[in-house]
Amino acid sequence: MNILEGAQHGTQIGQLNAYHVEGNLRLIQQSIPPEDITLFDLLRPITDASHARDRKRAPPDAACFPGTRTEVIRAILSWAISSLLVRWQHVIWLYGYAGSGKSAIAQEVCEQIQGAMLLLASFFFFRNAGDRSRIGRLPNTLASQLARTIPETAPLIAAAVKAEPDLVLAESTLSLSARLQRLVYDPFKAVVERSLFGRWSLCRPYLIVIDGLDECEDKEGAQEFIDCTLKFFEQNPYIPLRVFISSRIEQHIQPCLNVASVRLLDLSDHCSSNDVEAFLETAFKDAIKASPVVQAYVHENGEWPSRPDFRKLVDHIGGSFIFASTLFKFIFGPNGQDDHSTPMDRLPLTLGIHPGLDGLYSETLARSEHRLHFSIIISTIARLLQPLPISELANLLGIQAHEVAVVLMDLQAIIQVPGTDNAPVTVCHRSLIDFLTTRRRSGRFFVPPSFHARLYVYGTRYIFNTRQYTNGVDLNDTSAIFFSLIIGILGHYHLAARYLTVADLEELVQLEQNSMSQRNHNRLEVLNALGRSLQDRFARYDTVFHIQKAISLHREALALSAPSDTNGSVEILISASHLGTALRALHDCVRGPSDSAIDCINTAVDLHRRCLQLPGRPESGGDQRAYPNGLPSQCKLLNNLANALCSMKCGEHRHVQASGDGGHGGGSEHDHEEIESLCHRSLELADASDTARFCPLMNLGIVSYCRFNQSRSVKDLQKAVYFLHQALAIRTTKMSFLDSKNEDHLDHAKAFRYLVACLQSFYEVGGSIEHLDEAIENVRQLLLWYYTSGHRRRGEWREKLVSLLQVRFDVMGERDILDQIASLRKEKEEENEDEDEDMASVDGLRLSV
Repeated sequence: MNILEGAQHGTQIGQLNAYHVEGNLRLIQQSIPPEDITLFDLLRPITDASHARDRKRAPPDAACFPGTRTEVIRAILSWAISSLLVRWQHVIWLYGYAGSGKSAIAQEVCEQIQGAMLLLASFFFFRNAGDRSRIGRLPNTLASQLARTIPETAPLIAAAVKAEPDLVLAESTLSLSARLQRLVYDPFKAVVERSLFGRWSLCRPYLIVIDGLDECEDKEGAQEFIDCTLKFFEQNPYIPLRVFISSRIEQHIQPCLNVASVRLLDLSDHCSSNDVEAFLETAFKDAIKASPVVQAYVHENGEWPSRPDFRKLVDHIGGSFIFASTLFKFIFGPNGQDDHSTPMDRLPLTLGIHPGLDGLYSETLARSEHRLHFSIIISTIARLLQPLPISELANLLGIQAHEVAVVLMDLQAIIQVPGTDNAPVTVCHRSLIDFLTTRRRSGRFFVPPSFHARLYVYGTRYIFNTRQYTNGVDLNDTSAIFFSLIIGILGHYHLAARYLTVADLEELVQLEQNSMSQRNHNRLEVLNALGRSLQDRFARYDTVFHIQKAISLHREALALSAPSDTNGSVEILISASHLGTALRALHDCVRGPSDSAIDCINTAVDLHRRCLQLPGRPESGGDQRAYPNGLPSQCKLLNNLANALCSMKCGEHRHVQASGDGGHGGGSEHDHEEIESLCHRSLELADASDTARFCPLMNLGIVSYCRFNQSRSVKDLQKAVYFLHQALAIRTTKMSFLDSKNEDHLDHAKAFRYLVACLQSFYEVGGSIEHLDEAIENVRQLLLWYYTSGHRRRGEWREKLVSLLQVRFDVMGERDILDQIASLRKEKEEENEDEDEDMASVDGLRLSV
């Protein structure tokens, strides 16, 4: 059956290539003739997102222990199957803290409702699980299950797709609400309305189960899903459908669901120590039967654990099932090679672990921290965007698979170690990742965000080595594991860039250059990657030939980008964005105006305008992880254009160097307003704590300073200082920025330079010594963190510091200022003596690139 037969606008499907990446991460490619395309093929649902998934391979692996959680499950089922005339609330929200058992309850509800033939669909979100952590394919997945549960809806769904093929695209031009309405709610409503009102208004409703909505990384999408669902029920108050949602209490979820039309269920009101006791009694009984060591102990010493000890354990745990389950695994977990403790030895230890999971995590990790490679293995599990099997973890880190397994064997109380080579290593609960990535909680086990830099280097090295030894083979056809790894590693670039060291950059440039000689590489990908690394090198060395080479590579990548389809638009967007950024960097490093610099910035502005107009661009700010192929966020695109316009209309050679000599800034009021509009749009997309706010705040400060140079209005100067202080405050709250070697590093130095110019102007206007002292301190920061020894701009800003110190001495007459000036001039003399040797080093570096 050709589902799109007779579609509008001449839409048709020729031969469909279906790629399924599920479960064990095996890649299956099928070429399907048009006449054989099914609704399932077209919708491409996520098959491991429902309650029927293999929970060992697709977590959460959660289930209620028999005889537990009966009260809360009974309340949910009673609501779910009650008559629409009795219970008017169509949505129920089960909320609770991490590890309280929400997923296990959702799983049990699904299984019991499924037994009554009333489960319409289910979707279990899970963080860092590919599409299951995003909302784009939720409508497809629910629609596919709807068609299977109520076959009469299948032709209606097919007709909707025939009319609007974009409905099935995760990155659709249609809104999530429109896709949900036309793929799920409208077909269900149409089938229901074929029956008489009296028949279905009194019947038991169907149920949709959505678990872990807080695990969805698309916060705006989660809100849109809730709003669309509530609006549908408001318009159809008697439709036989209910929606069960479980999640933690999150700021973006609570306001949407804490309304009169939603029934609220606080899981903390249903946490019973009796349930925990029942679970532990059965679990201990089964574990003792399976353990000859414990049986021998019981034979010699009598009952174990004793009733008083068992009661202490139950009281210590309280009502937390995740704590109970993890403690049980800790007590009966397998021994490592050097661990000769028994369950009898470990039981007293559990009573000393502070209630909650942090103490248990620390105790369990401490058992393995002496192992070889422990730190990098745990750090990789904590920071990797996509979980990998043991063999792929070993390949990524360049170690042996058995070395990974040895570390993980002692950690099975908190980490799920798969029984097969191709199943990913996952954590038992998301709270372990939160623990490892929060310094105040994890202490010596803390994994800093800078580890993303190591992952990016490891991944680039692994990709190069794999290509080197599989010459002539299309890697996308060899293994879904490797395909997923490439996607995941590219996603780490945005998180890693600010932490890359000089040694990292040296290795990346070498690896990417070597990749250029391989026949089976993705040349477009390598060109952009090498260009990015050279841009990072430019940020560190401020050497023009680095940025010129980067521009050449990005130009070639842009020329290779295919404009004919959606993927081509994405490729153009990525390449054009990189090229525009590189051209702006080259323009900004040129002292004074020149024809070549003007050409660079004009081209950069044109490219960034084009990026904002391309199809396939992201429509919101969002986390960079949502774009693992390197696609910049909408917030980034807006910042890129604002940066380029600032360089064009408010370039530093127009202002900073003119400070104090009556120079006037460029740009018309219309130019200023356009830049301000872009900045305000970017700020609206960025979170309040997001470092993406830095660029728009900096550019607002630059525009205000530009206005001051034209108007000489102190009010404009005050605004400029205010915005620049706000921008720098964002960066200084994250001290890791000081290790940044990418374009953010350049912009941060730029903000300091403009702030110095503003403060110097303030001193010249008002004569306040406080403004002069702050200007001096900011120049010191530039020399300390950015223009370090050997940097091309160090001499220029060292002289700036000398001139400001001289002004202060002329006013205050402090003798120690003369000593500071003398020290700076001595540094200059020593630098001149070493100039020939430094130039030889730079020439050698030029040859290496």
